Amino acid sequence: MAKQGMLAQLQALRRAEQHVLWLRANLSKHPITLRVERELLLRRTAVAVRAGTTVDAVLQSVQLPAANPKPQRTKEKSGP
Repeated sequence: MAKQGMLAQLQALRRAEQHVLWLRANLSKHPITLRVERELLLRRTAVAVRAGTTVDAVLQSVQLPAANPKPQRTKEKSGP
């Protein structure tokens, strides 16, 4: 049962990492981006403590490609 709990935490951490990547790509200057990044760091640390490992080990287990944020929407010009 504990493994399932840890797996759920790692999956949530992956989703949070993806969200931060999207924020960095789309709202890099917005104050919410910095706040979310700080909260993600705290979450990584909490997961590492619960797992009895280091933050680096947790980061390796949830490593995401840096160049894979959601694409930005662009407005297409219509008409002449």
